[in-house]
Amino acid sequence: AMKRLWKQFQGLSMHLKLVISFSVPLVLIFSVLTWLGYRLLERNYMEQIRYSAEQSFEQAASFLESHITNMMYMLERMDTDQELNTILTDGGFRTAADYGEQWRDYLELDHELMELELSNQLYRCAIYVPDELFYSGNGLHFFPESELESIPEKEEFRKKTEAGGCYITVSGEGRERVLVMLKLLKDGERKSGVARVSLASGQIQTILENTDVIRKGMSCLVSETGNILVASADIQGEDSPEIPVSLASEEWERRKTGDGRTLLVRSRELGGSGIFLYSEVPKKEFYG
Repeated sequence: AMKRLWKQFQGLSMHLKLVISFSVPLVLIFSVLTWLGYRLLERNYMEQIRYSAEQSFEQAASFLESHITNMMYMLERMDTDQELNTILTDGGFRTAADYGEQWRDYLELDHELMELELSNQLYRCAIYVPDELFYSGNGLHFFPESELESIPEKEEFRKKTEAGGCYITVSGEGRERVLVMLKLLKDGERKSGVARVSLASGQIQTILENTDVIRKGMSCLVSETGNILVASADIQGEDSPEIPVSLASEEWERRKTGDGRTLLVRSRELGGSGIFLYSEVPKKEFYG
């Protein structure tokens, strides 16, 4: 075939030979330069995506850690607030049968909780009180103690709070959904109540959405047991990510999913709370 082409080339006029001899090298050089240019642009584009993903993750982790730290600080203030604890440790409000006494206790407790919120009104302070009290269904600064029975990880809640730590979960649906942090209040060895600080989950979701620099990426707030608290998108059923057993990876690392996809995942614990920021990106979207 090559010999036949060579003979055909030799049979061409001198003008065509010169045109072909000049054009073919130019076409080859142009093709190579185009390919190299494309690869360079692609590499620069992917580097920009990786840089954006890194920056977005770091920024989200910083904002979320600030929220978690603030919520822990609010609970600590509730635990050390003298006026609040005087009422709680007295215990009289728990057994008040007279409506007038209940109303007095409600006003005093409500006032103290509102005072605590003044420093940062993003967060809602509340306590759990006996269901029998008329204000237990207040839903703002007071919640019935029976609600504690519906906590999804009761053993984890008991273990963390009895050790003096905070337990984080979510409550409510839709626009009413909130991130909730709970802490056991004690007077020495005696339990005086359960304190609650909450933040609208929309605040968290907005931060998580800003980490999705790649359309098919996903970020979420995850408990150390792998329970998804808030996510950057509405994830249900098959869309729910397979959270790895270990959430300790500070750098992007590859992970295979059950359906054979390769993901790049990264996570970071926020403020020593046992809550993690977890992000995942399909490898082909990350590296091209």
